[in-house]
Amino acid sequence: MNKKSNDNENPFATVWILLKSTAYKQLMLLLLLGLQAQYATGYDFMEGGIAYNINPDGKSVTVTYQHSVEYNTPSYSNASGSLSIPASVKHGAITYSVTSIGYRAFYNCSGFTGTLTIPNSVTAIGSEAFSCCSGFTGSLTIPNSVTIIGSSGFYCCSGFTGSLTIPNSVTTIGYYAFLGCSGFTGSLTIGNSVTEIGSAAFSGCSGFTGSLTIGNSVTAIGSSAFSGCSGFTGSLTIPNSVTTIDILAFKGCSGFTGSLTIPNSVTEIDGGTFWGCSGFTGSLTIPNSVTFIGEMAFYCCSGFTGVLTIPNSVTEIVGGAFRNCSGFTGSLTIPNSVTTIDDMTFAGCSGITEIIVGNSVTAIGDSVFSRCNLKEITIPASVRSLGHGILRGNQISKITCLAKRPPTAFEQTDDDSGTFNGIDRKNCFVYVPTGYDQSYWTATGWKEFENIIEINPVPEVRGDLDGNGVVDIDDLNTIINIMLGKESQ
Repeated sequence: MNKKSNDNENPFATVWILLKSTAYKQLMLLLLLGLQAQYATGYDFMEGGIAYNINPDGKSVTVTYQHSVEYNTPSYSNASGSLSIPASVKHGAITYSVTSIGYRAFYNCSGFTGTLTIPNSVTAIGSEAFSCCSGFTGSLTIPNSVTIIGSSGFYCCSGFTGSLTIPNSVTTIGYYAFLGCSGFTGSLTIGNSVTEIGSAAFSGCSGFTGSLTIGNSVTAIGSSAFSGCSGFTGSLTIPNSVTTIDILAFKGCSGFTGSLTIPNSVTEIDGGTFWGCSGFTGSLTIPNSVTFIGEMAFYCCSGFTGVLTIPNSVTEIVGGAFRNCSGFTGSLTIPNSVTTIDDMTFAGCSGITEIIVGNSVTAIGDSVFSRCNLKEITIPASVRSLGHGILRGNQISKITCLAKRPPTAFEQTDDDSGTFNGIDRKNCFVYVPTGYDQSYWTATGWKEFENIIEINPVPEVRGDLDGNGVVDIDDLNTIINIMLGKESQ
C-alpha cells in the first residue's frame, strides 16, 4: 500500500510512464515531422514558381525562399532567366498583395541571367534578399513604394548596369546593401528621405562613372559606405544634415575631380574618411564645428591646393591625417586648441613652406613635418617632447625653441633614427631663450647642434615655476611641495 502511494506521488515516476507510452512516441514523431517539413519548405504556398509566406494581416504576403538557406545553397534550385515578382498573387480563393521580399528570398540564385522586376506594391527588401545573384543584367529599378533596403540586400549583384537611383520613399539603406555591385555605371542618386547610409553600403561599386548625389536628409554615412567607388567624378557635396562620417567612408574614391564641401553639422572626420581621394582640387575647408580629425583622414589627397586652415575648434589630429597631401602650399597654422600633433600628421606635405605651431601643443610625434618644404620652424614654449625624425627631408637652417626647459628628444643612432635626423646640425642654427643655452648644450638630441644661440628673454608667465612657458600640473605640484616643506622657493 505504502509502495503504491509513494509511486503515485513521485513526479519522476509519472514522467517515466509517459515517456514509455506509445501515444507519446507517436505525438513526438508527428511534431518532429511537422518541424522538419516547415524547416525544409519555409513557406506557406507556391505560385508561379515563387514561394510566399502569408503576413499576419491575412491580406498580404512576403516572398520567401524555397529551400533551406543555411549552407550557402541557392534559395531556388531552378532559378534561370529573368525574374519578375508580381504585385499580387492568387492562392485558392484569396488574392494577396505582395508587400515585401524576405530574408534570403533569392539568396545565391546566380542562375538568373536576365532582368529583375520589383513591383510597386513592395515596401521592404529584406536582408540578403538578392545576395550573390550575380547573373542579373540590365538596370535595377527600385520602385517608389520601397522604404527599407535591408543589409546585403543586393550584395555582389555585379551584373546590374546603368545608373542607380534610390527613390525618395527609401529611409534606410542597410549595411553591405549594394557592396560589390561593380557593374553599375553612370551616376548614383540617393533620395531625400534616406537618413542613414549603412556601413559598406556601396563599397566596391567601382563602375559608377558619374556624380554622387547624397540626399539632404542623411544624418550618418557609415564606415566604408563608398570605399572603392573610384569612378565617381565631379565635386562632392556632403549635405548640411550629415553629423557623422564614419571611418573609411570615401576611401579610394579617386575619381572625384572637383571640390569637397564638408558642412558645419559635422563634428568629427573619422580615420581614413577621404583616404586616397587624390582627385579633389581646389582648397579644403574644414568647418568650425569639427573637433576631431582621425588617423589618415585625408591621406594622399594630393590634389588639394592653396593654404590649409585648421579651425580653432579642432582639439585632436591623429597620425597621418594629412600625410602626402602634397598640393597644399604656403603657411600652415596649428591652432591653440590642439595639444598633441601625432605621428606623420603632415608628412609629405611638400608644398608647405611655413608652419606655425600653436602654444598649447605639448608633444610633436614621429616624422610629423618630414618631407615638407620648410626652411625654419618655431617650437613654442609649451612643447615638452619631440619624436623621431620630425623634420626629416626639409632644408632646415633655423630652429627657434621658446621652451626654457629643452623638450625631450632622441639622439642620433646608427639606425637612422633620432629627433633631428636629416638636419645638417653643423650649419643649422638653434635659437633658445636667454640664460638657458647651457641646458640645451647638454640635452639629448639638442647637444648634437654646433650652433646654439641665445635670443631675447621669453616673457615671464605668472605662476610658471619650471620655466616651460605655461602654468601646468608640474607647477601646481611644485607649489604643494613648497607648502609641505619638500622644496625651497
